[in-house]
Amino acid sequence: MKIKTILFLLSFSVLFNLNAQDKKVLFIGNSYTDVNNLPLMVRNISTSMGKTLKYETHTAGGAQFSTHWNSIATSGLLEKIQTGDFDYIVLQGQSQEVAFPDGQFNSSVYSYAKKLDSIINLYSPQTKVVFYMTWGYRYGDANNCPYYPPFCTYFSMSERLYQNYSLMAHDFSSLIAPVGAAWRKSIITDSTLVLHSGDNSHPSLEGTYLASCVFYSTFFQDSLSSQDVPPGMNAANCAFLQNISNTIVFDSLAYWLQNENVCDNPTNLTHQISFSTSDTLSAICDLSWNGTSPSYDLRYKRINEENWQRVVVNQNTYQLNLPSGNWQWRIKSLCDNTSQSFWVDTSFAFTASLYQINQNTSSFNVYYTKEIGKIIINIENIYEDLEIEIIDLRGQALIRLNAKPKSGNLKTEIDINNLSNGLYIVKIKSNSSSNSFKIIKT
Repeated sequence: MKIKTILFLLSFSVLFNLNAQDKKVLFIGNSYTDVNNLPLMVRNISTSMGKTLKYETHTAGGAQFSTHWNSIATSGLLEKIQTGDFDYIVLQGQSQEVAFPDGQFNSSVYSYAKKLDSIINLYSPQTKVVFYMTWGYRYGDANNCPYYPPFCTYFSMSERLYQNYSLMAHDFSSLIAPVGAAWRKSIITDSTLVLHSGDNSHPSLEGTYLASCVFYSTFFQDSLSSQDVPPGMNAANCAFLQNISNTIVFDSLAYWLQNENVCDNPTNLTHQISFSTSDTLSAICDLSWNGTSPSYDLRYKRINEENWQRVVVNQNTYQLNLPSGNWQWRIKSLCDNTSQSFWVDTSFAFTASLYQINQNTSSFNVYYTKEIGKIIINIENIYEDLEIEIIDLRGQALIRLNAKPKSGNLKTEIDINNLSNGLYIVKIKSNSSSNSFKIIKT
């Protein structure tokens, strides 16, 4: 359904019995739950592991959190919540809505998820809510990409879903079934095993199987080693996907299951980017955050890479020196030997100039004078008309002017007092040549 232009298209206070062999679950969602009968596959996996899973479903194609909330009294959902005696209730949002920009997410997604979570806690306080973290479209969402860049690729859309499902689970003290995180690891590890179906949105049989593995371990807190092979799959793929699921779930079990050993999250994550005076055009990234923990686990990586770089920090700041690109960093508090917070994630990007830096041409003298806030350009033995551009590190021309030499010489000044401090490229072009120079405004 098409929304107006400013919107986007829609296509442990409760005790866990860790030894319990029986669980009862209500799945609330849409076709991401229905396709390949995810609940039945979870039950079959549970049976193969000697566990019993009873389940009910409440789904509708394309349903959002608001869909379920607005029809809660007439659809039978409220009655299920009140009388079902469930161990877990799974909440799954529409495939795009949890990735919406903050304003739209807060008003049309977060608020309805909160209402559903609250009414579950009211009528069924013994039940734990589990958010079904989904995944990005295989090639991104082409319809929403022009309006919001995180929709443009599988990885960026998945990252946005990760962030917002984690946000809701943290704010509501609920659990996460990290299906989207498991998909991401599987795709990075072996992209030939296709988890999307032909529409590049819904799961293939393998995609549903991986989701089922994650749900099994989330419900039973048990590592999966099933020999059962669903029809249409092979044993090698099953084993591979089980291993992916086990790695993702148990690598951060405290995070996904919100156990009691959780301390305060870092807040107000910020980063400041500056540039070195070397010709490498690498960035100095000063990271900072608020928190009272004695130490922090800080990790960073390029967004499309799998492996994190890790450092333990004993203060609330840290400096990175990075080449240009799209970077992500995350941090969590380490309060004592058994207590840690949830991960808090953020990202940033910067791009060095694509122009080759050339400051060795003898007839050119280009420099910045801080006292007057101007770039000074002196050129000798030049007989062609020139175009001069001041370009930022995104490649955008902020100032453009034409200049005519007199008697083979050019001297001009360019006022850059209105530009922010940082690194800029001065590009000087004629019909026969092009030269670029780096200046740093301080």
